[in-house]
Amino acid sequence: QGKQATEFDSLLIYMPGETLYSPCGACRQVIVEFFAPDAEIIATCDSESSQSWRVDELLPGAFSMP
Repeated sequence: QGKQATEFDSLLIYMPGETLYSPCGACRQVIVEFFAPDAEIIATCDSESSQSWRVDELLPGAFSMP
């Protein structure tokens, strides 16, 4: 849709169930392509646990186009 990485501030990921996970490798690659390195990625699940990371923490040293 023509959005730029800088247009997104954060992403919330909901995981059904009681266990909280970090995004998988394929998801991390997509996140790197659409979000700025300092964007916040938040994961939450049914147990109301949550964790957050910056994009550059999820995939350090990622290749990205300028």
